[in-house]
Amino acid sequence: MHDDPRVQAYTAAMVARRVPAATAFPPLWHVLWNFGLRVPPPPFMNPIALFLLSGGAFGLLFAGAVWLIKLNRFNSLTLAEAGTLALITGAAFGLAMTLYYRHLRLKHRLGSWEG
Repeated sequence: MHDDPRVQAYTAAMVARRVPAATAFPPLWHVLWNFGLRVPPPPFMNPIALFLLSGGAFGLLFAGAVWLIKLNRFNSLTLAEAGTLALITGAAFGLAMTLYYRHLRLKHRLGSWEG
């Protein structure tokens, strides 16, 4: 995906606008691209897809980390509690990322990914 001319143009635009690399290309996108998934950068994604992708990944990682921490203290987190925690944190994070990348796209007047 990094050979895509659109990615190279987006990278140049973000560097020129002094947007940090971790903001322009979050680590999750690097993982997805390394697996060969052709996912556009966050500002160009469909808002619902961005919400589900970023919120789902964060919710699962956060709930898993909390579960491991509680497990080490000999007080395990139930599956229902972990699921609720994943949904709440994932929804909050997904909404925050969707709003942030919408703001970034409008602030820097980024065009369409397709054209």
